[in-house]
Amino acid sequence: MSQAKIDEIAPGDLHLGANVAGNSLVTHANTVTVDPNVTVKAGTVILSANDTITLGTGAKVEATGLNARQASTESRVLDISRATASADSSGSTLVASVQSTTLTRSGSVLTTGPQLTLDPLSVVSGSSVVVDTTGALIVDPSAQVLGSTDTKIGTQTIVIGQAPSSAPGFRLTGNLLNALSQSKSISLQGYQKIVTYGIQSLGGTQTERLRLDTPTLAAGAPGSTLTLSANRVDWLRSSAGSTPTPGAALAGSQLTINTTGSKSTDGLTIGVGDKSVDGFADVAFNVGSGTEGSRLSFEAKSSLSIGGNLVAKVDQVQSGLIVDKAVVLADANVAVAGTATFSRKTGQTPSEANEGAGGRIAISASSLSFDSIAKIPSGEIALTSTSGNLTLGSQAALNVAGYESPIFDQRIELAGGKVSLNVAATGATLKVADGAVIDVSAGKNTAGTVELRSRGVLDLGRT
Repeated sequence: MSQAKIDEIAPGDLHLGANVAGNSLVTHANTVTVDPNVTVKAGTVILSANDTITLGTGAKVEATGLNARQASTESRVLDISRATASADSSGSTLVASVQSTTLTRSGSVLTTGPQLTLDPLSVVSGSSVVVDTTGALIVDPSAQVLGSTDTKIGTQTIVIGQAPSSAPGFRLTGNLLNALSQSKSISLQGYQKIVTYGIQSLGGTQTERLRLDTPTLAAGAPGSTLTLSANRVDWLRSSAGSTPTPGAALAGSQLTINTTGSKSTDGLTIGVGDKSVDGFADVAFNVGSGTEGSRLSFEAKSSLSIGGNLVAKVDQVQSGLIVDKAVVLADANVAVAGTATFSRKTGQTPSEANEGAGGRIAISASSLSFDSIAKIPSGEIALTSTSGNLTLGSQAALNVAGYESPIFDQRIELAGGKVSLNVAATGATLKVADGAVIDVSAGKNTAGTVELRSRGVLDLGRT
């Protein structure tokens, strides 16, 4: 389509290669190409193809935010997801959009791998921008991806920093990395993994939400460090596949996740799917700021394996959040190969506005020190040290007390849950410091259980 023809049409919505029916994006084209120096501009722009999408040198794709359905530049990110396994293996999508709906993409499966290419000086801009392909993503260093409100980048492997030429994956570095950090909402989807080389950071105090959708966060080489910062950080895995196993820790490598928000919905959320931290020798979770207590929330069935050490500063560990009156509870397992330390961040106790009842969280490490709050009403908390000591500090509170819920004019009381503390190594110590609290009470219902196991010393202090 020529530039003159595009200017003549001046559409409010422009969908090239696919049509939108309700919340479904149905891809028909195998190849979509925007020729060099051509500008594609509309309120909403969607380019979708099963095989390849290419923006030529100097080409521009711009979403103005003015369309038939929404005369506003305010938006949320347009998330292109996959409903079936067949759709996972094909379909490149390039979106510069202000749509607030979530589209499910479908299309034919081709034998060739999909590829999305942004040539030199090409520009994709809009309030909300999605650049997504289940195959290869090739972006020239001079190309620009500018989502003023929301930006999502998705491909097989995302490499943050300067990697060796032999390393596969899309390079997120330089101007593109800096521009991405300016978005209020950032989403990175690495269908296989997200790898870091060198000293890198993403997000900051201006970032309201950072969403990671990947099986693995990995260090590519010794000395690699990655700092992720936002008011709220979510890490989930939507792609299918086996449970990832972290490799050996690389010297001097560190992953830090900082959440700086003070709202009850802010904090760090570990969502659905099996995930791993691979190669980072040290992992730090710094959750929360201000006067509102901070939360590390686990949702749905998930696991997180960390190949190094973990230091988590957070006021409360919990199962699930109440979102739109629905609770997403956890069946979560956290396995740390090295040592794990949990301590309070702000010293404040979070409000109960976002808590649900039930669920299970199990945390294991070679040695484990827990001096924070873990609260799962009528749920289960299991802490295990595999080769060293297990310590509950003086500020520790493990709370699985029975949940009381109002139903019409009555209040229903659930039974108390279960707390398990297990020291697996012979001669190691299970220590509960003075001031620590374990609560399995249940009011008028049945109290829960406390299970303590140690093959060495059992020191309960005055708990």
